[in-house]
Amino acid sequence: VGGVLTRASLPVLCLAQMIHTQEGPLPRPSISAEPGTVIPLGRPVTIVCRGPVGVHTFRLEREDRSKFNDTKDVSQASPSESVARFRIDSPKKGRRRCLSPS
Repeated sequence: VGGVLTRASLPVLCLAQMIHTQEGPLPRPSISAEPGTVIPLGRPVTIVCRGPVGVHTFRLEREDRSKFNDTKDVSQASPSESVARFRIDSPKKGRRRCLSPS
C-alpha cells in the first residue's frame, strides 16, 4: 500500500548521553547520528559515540530494552578523543544512549 511520508509519520531517533567510571566522573560522551537524527523508515543509520581518551568501550542501548544492543571497542579519533561507530541497518524508533563501563 503506497502512502505519503510526512514529518509526523517518520520514526524519530532520540539520543541520550551517559558515561560511568570507577575512578570518578569523566566528561559526558557526545552522541550523534549519521546521516541525521530523523531517519526515513527502512534506511540505515550510524550512531557515533565520542568520549575522552581513556574510554575503551562504548555500549549502545535502546531505552525500552532491558539488555544492551551492542558493545564496541573504541578507536582514537584524535589525541584527546575516543570514538565508536554503531551501524544499524534496520533502526526501530526509540531513544538510544551511549554508556561506557570503562
